[in-house]
Amino acid sequence: MRLARAQSVHPLLRVLAAASFLIAACEGDLTISSLRSTGGSTGGPPMILPPSESPTDGGLLRSDASFAAPDAYVPPSCVPFCDGRQCGADGCGSVCGTCGEGTVCNAASQCEALPPVGNDPGGGTTHQVTLYGTTWCGYCQQAKRFFQSNDIAFTDRDLDEPGVTEEAFERVYELTGRYSVSTPTVIVDDHVMLGWSESQCRDYLGL
Repeated sequence: MRLARAQSVHPLLRVLAAASFLIAACEGDLTISSLRSTGGSTGGPPMILPPSESPTDGGLLRSDASFAAPDAYVPPSCVPFCDGRQCGADGCGSVCGTCGEGTVCNAASQCEALPPVGNDPGGGTTHQVTLYGTTWCGYCQQAKRFFQSNDIAFTDRDLDEPGVTEEAFERVYELTGRYSVSTPTVIVDDHVMLGWSESQCRDYLGL
């Protein structure tokens, strides 16, 4: 079993990585594949964590890869950019706004309605489910098949589409206080799964 562990890096290299992360976010070039191909960063030291099977909450969270953004990646001269944006990152480590209940921030930084919630055979309760994944992520496909076979409606977000990786980092941060994303990242209501565990997801859904 391999547990994901962050790497210790020199403070100066961390600053350089933070700056490159911010530049990519501002230019809209930040995608999971770009992070993956450069060792987890868009320059500077690697920030990618290895594929993991981490025991948590009674289940195993499995992911193809995990990514941690720098602890602080905002230069003092950063100017937030929110023109025309209802939500999502402002390019300076904060957000332009948050979306209300039943809506989600899309790649264009606009709030859009979530699809109708799925059925819950366990007790009739409905849930808001978002899957952040990729086409190359095996555990993402497992999660997708699970939702489809159980008639659970979910929002399917491709981390290789422009703006989606940034959106995922911000949503995870809002709910957990951590800038981390895994493939897959599953959000059920206010629960964040950095990886995939069918048993844990069943618990969150009441199945």
